[in-house]
Amino acid sequence: MSFLKCRTVFFCFVVSMVGGCINHRTDVIPPVTRAQKDFDGIRFLHEKGRSSQLVQKAQKFLDVYPEEELVRPVKYYLALNCERLGQKDVARKYFQEIIKLYPSSGWSELARSHLKTMDDR
Repeated sequence: MSFLKCRTVFFCFVVSMVGGCINHRTDVIPPVTRAQKDFDGIRFLHEKGRSSQLVQKAQKFLDVYPEEELVRPVKYYLALNCERLGQKDVARKYFQEIIKLYPSSGWSELARSHLKTMDDR
């Protein structure tokens, strides 16, 4: 194969690769759902210690998305923040609900562990 032919083949290859990158569609990945965005807000409030705001936002989340997979961590964060606010009976109710409804989940294990520490205090 001549040098000129090799250069032409290489050039065509590079152009097709660059063209492929330029035409790469970024919208193939589905957008984040509204529930995921709302959950991120709840997690942010938990990390910042804004318990009162979290309780309101978490209760609204549970009303709007009762079947969402993210209900488990939302209930857990809700229980933790109710406890932070001194609402231990409400917190205990949510921890027990997590254990009852999702017995094989990691959230259930966390809830069980937290209930034990609540009872030890």
